Formats: sequence, structure tokens, C-alpha cells
Amino acid sequence: MEAGYQVVRETEFDELLTELTGSILRGDELISDVEGILARDPHGGYPIAENVWCFEKRDGGSDPLLIAYTFNEARREVYLLRIRRSPDDVAAL
Repeated sequence: MEAGYQVVRETEFDELLTELTGSILRGDELISDVEGILARDPHGGYPIAENVWCFEKRDGGSDPLLIAYTFNEARREVYLLRIRRSPDDVAAL
């Protein structure tokens, strides 16, 4: 069985996550399951641009969290790029 992917958060992602949740600890709690899913299978989202994918996370809010990411199969890494709250923001990811 192949090893999973390493998940890397870009600086902008962490800043946006903290802005959305109010604290880095809350952000970590909110996103940890997404990181686990993408570490096992980065194809769990859907493509939104060339080499950019989107994963939707429902957290009880009125709109899902939209997480933009990319991955490198050769290096077995997933890079979390940006996060937004509104489905209208998919194009902005």
C-alpha cells in the first residue's frame, strides 16, 4: 500500500483560515479532517482550474467552506492554497 500525501498549508491559507475562524486553534480543529481526507486521496475534491482543485467542507454554516488546493503526485504532497466561505467565491479561489 502506498503512503499518503503530506499536506502543506500555504501562508495565505493559514491567514484566511484564522480570519474565518477567529483563532488558529479553531482553524486547526475545523480543517484537520479535510487534511486527513486529502492526505489519503487528493482527488477527493473537484477541479476548478488547471492544476487547482476545490474541496467543500460543511461545518454547520449556511454556506460550505471552499478549500482550493493543488497536489504533486510525484512528491506526494498536497498544498492548501486558499479558503473561502461562499459558493459564489469558487471563481475567486
